[in-house]
Amino acid sequence: MKKVFSLAAIALLIFTSCSSDDNTNVTTPQDNTLLKKTVTTDQQGNTQASFYTYDGNKIVSILDENGKSREYTYTGNLITNIKVVGSNYEDERNFEYNSNNQKTSLIIHYKYNSGGSIYEQWTKYIYTYNQNGTVTAQIYVAEQENEWTFRDTSNISYTENSIKQKTTETTITTETTITTVYDTKNGPMKNVLGFKEYMLPEGFLNNAVSESIEGSSNETYTYNHTYNNNNYPISSSILYEYEGQSPITNTTQYFYE
Repeated sequence: MKKVFSLAAIALLIFTSCSSDDNTNVTTPQDNTLLKKTVTTDQQGNTQASFYTYDGNKIVSILDENGKSREYTYTGNLITNIKVVGSNYEDERNFEYNSNNQKTSLIIHYKYNSGGSIYEQWTKYIYTYNQNGTVTAQIYVAEQENEWTFRDTSNISYTENSIKQKTTETTITTETTITTVYDTKNGPMKNVLGFKEYMLPEGFLNNAVSESIEGSSNETYTYNHTYNNNNYPISSSILYEYEGQSPITNTTQYFYE
């Protein structure tokens, strides 16, 4: 089963409309530290730099030196659209929020060019915030726009410094549990307006120290961070272990303005 949520976020990732008002409750930056550049080195020694552009404390774009770009659009103070363009694919994400600035839906449109043939897929997440503090995500997929088929349910729960996501895939009756543990230091994107609201409910603004994925296969990520005097990470190493394969290590350096 594919991993439903990703931190790279986070990753950085990992990305419409906004139903809230003037977004006065959006978390505002507490200092002026902004991430301007990252340099990632893989296990073979290959490096890639990424450059971050802002309008005040709003993220405008992230540009990788290989040409990949991510452009961010705000409605008020909330991130409502992210468009990712790579060499042979596009990934557009549209977000909606409620009056409490909680993310209520995410629609991902993925377009891939393979030898001149265009492949498209849509994925939709609908979030429900429960009285016990947990979050339920209903996940739908489509090969044609708006022709949705229900696929998964993900239940997201929290402790003080961790997030657990238990996803049940209905078509093949399998379960995958992702548990991510965070530190209490400042994350690189802490002062980006609307980034906390964009990250939740799947991620925190702090730095992940471990992530385990348990299901049809087992994976673990272990993170080690070095911090500056203001408790922002200046370097991180990521050890990825997947059953039956050799461990993989990547490192990232962070540069701030």
